[in-house]
Amino acid sequence: MEKTKWQEKETYTAGELAKLAGVSARTIRFYDKKSLLQPAAYSENGYRLYNKNSVEQLQKIRMLQYIGFSLDEIKEKMESGQAEKWTEILQKQKRMLEEKRQQIDRMILLIQDAMDEYRSDEQIHIDRLTDILQLISTEKAFDHGYFFYQSNTTKSEEWFRWTFDELNLAENARILDVGCGHGNIWTKNWNSIPAGSTITLVDKRKTCIEFLQEFYIGNKQYLQENVTFEFIVADVEKDWKIEKCYDRVVANHLWKFISQKESLMKKIKAVLCPGGFMLSTYSAYGLLEAIQEVLIQLAVPMDLTELIRRKESDRFLLEDKMKHCFPKVICETFSNRIEGLDHPEALVTYIRNCDEGLLNIVELMECEQKLKAEWKDYSIWKAEIRNPLYKCYADR
Repeated sequence: MEKTKWQEKETYTAGELAKLAGVSARTIRFYDKKSLLQPAAYSENGYRLYNKNSVEQLQKIRMLQYIGFSLDEIKEKMESGQAEKWTEILQKQKRMLEEKRQQIDRMILLIQDAMDEYRSDEQIHIDRLTDILQLISTEKAFDHGYFFYQSNTTKSEEWFRWTFDELNLAENARILDVGCGHGNIWTKNWNSIPAGSTITLVDKRKTCIEFLQEFYIGNKQYLQENVTFEFIVADVEKDWKIEKCYDRVVANHLWKFISQKESLMKKIKAVLCPGGFMLSTYSAYGLLEAIQEVLIQLAVPMDLTELIRRKESDRFLLEDKMKHCFPKVICETFSNRIEGLDHPEALVTYIRNCDEGLLNIVELMECEQKLKAEWKDYSIWKAEIRNPLYKCYADR
């Protein structure tokens, strides 16, 4: 059997190792200086010597750098032994990159929507510009929260299945999804949609509807028999033209973006068939409370009490509006949890995106610095989370 290049010798100088790996000797010295690539031995003349394991270690360092890890993060993983868990590391990094990509895609969609809206208008009025910036800020915060849960919770995929199952769909069901976004409840349960179902997807963002149309065209062969989709670009709050009767209406994570909530709820109730209901999810709770405990333990001078109270109040107000508009409202709860984070700054980023102008930017920066310096248990930190789901019935 022919030997590979690094099997031909037992040890290599820095220059030889650099040549084998396709890097410069300066890079080898730099990694050594950063304590990332230690020599396996020293020659009689004091030269650094490396072996086969050094080659593998160097390739790991380069790979981790290439996929986005900083040198400090790589060093931490090497010292903790996490670098051996390649599948786990690559999977987590893949999720982070997907999160960044989708956040950028969503921002592009918002900007494109704004351009489409004002294509014929040379001047955008300041009040409408403010509305667009506010929408972008809200969407960005929502996206980050969504991807934080997707990347760090233990049951992110189970959540989509559970939500779909709560619809309790029968064959030939008629479903309306208002503010459908990227339609995760459908795309992640594609071949489970009952035969004969008709699903009407509505969103004011043309690009979201186009994405779902393309998904449908590329995957319709996997649907059960006679399942059909309808696609409508419309602002359900300002341009409601729905006249059909539906067995189910889906309004997932919609209410944060709706100003006249009761008005839209009444319109939804009016199109529900007897025995039908609206299924609506809302922001999870429990995470901010768990973060507050961490801050207290580390003596971080930041109080999240008002932010927690604001979130709780918003949820209770939404429930009250539902009970005012629908004769019967049932709340179900999906239990989820976090079991360790990739890095401590993730919490500060989450807090920053949840903030509604209640927190001091200097405090946020100090909080981030303290978490990075003193929070050693972030990789084994656990937090319980509750995801509320409401079923609002057309009749009792």
